[in-house]
Amino acid sequence: LVVDVVVLNRAPTFNLTHPESVEVESPITVEAVDIEDIDTSSPSGQQVTITWPGLECNEGITQPTCTFTPMFEGPINITAVATDDDGDTTIISSEVMVLNIPPTISAPTLTKGGQEILPDENGTWHIDEDEVGVLKATASDSQNDEGTVIVQWHPSLADENWTINSIGVSSQELVSWNTSGEHIIQVRAIDADGAASDVQQATVMVHNVPPTVEGL
Repeated sequence: LVVDVVVLNRAPTFNLTHPESVEVESPITVEAVDIEDIDTSSPSGQQVTITWPGLECNEGITQPTCTFTPMFEGPINITAVATDDDGDTTIISSEVMVLNIPPTISAPTLTKGGQEILPDENGTWHIDEDEVGVLKATASDSQNDEGTVIVQWHPSLADENWTINSIGVSSQELVSWNTSGEHIIQVRAIDADGAASDVQQATVMVHNVPPTVEGL
C-alpha cells in the first residue's frame, strides 16, 4: 500500500508592536516581533520578509521595523505583510491615533509706511494717535491645519472687546490707536481643534497729537 502525503506549508506568524498614539508630524516606529516560520528550510534570518504596504519607511520596505512620519491627524491603519520562503503570507493590521499639536505664533511686528518700527531700549514701539500701522505675525501649524488656523489679535488690553481675527498662517492687520498712552498688544494662534499657541505680547506707546485750528 502506497500512500501519498502532501505536506502543506504553514504561513508565517508574527505580531506588531508600536505606541498607541503619536503627535502629527512626529516620527513613529512600528516593529514586527515574534516572527516565526516553523517549517522553513531557509537559513536563519532569511525565512520571513516583512513589507509595509502604503508606508514610506526610513529603514526600507523589507525590514522588520518601519519608522515613518504621519502628516495628518486622526486614526491611521498600519498594515504589515509577512512572506515566508514558500510565498505564503500573513497580514496584520493595527491602528495608531495621530494627535493634534497646538500651533505656534511669531513675535509681532509693527510697520508704518512700509517701514518696520523698531522698539526703544525698553522694547516699546512709538506711534502717534490715529496714525495707521500694520501689525504682522506668522503662525505655524501642522500641514492639514495651516489653511484654517486663526490668528487672533488684541491690539489693546485696555479694550477687551477690541479683537481682530484672520484666517491663515500670515496675518497683516491695519490698526490705529485713538487713545494716547501705553497699550499692551497680544496675539495668539488657534487651530481648528481649539488648541492655542502661547501668547506673544508687545507694547506700544501712543503719543498725543495736539489739536489744530484752521481758518484763523
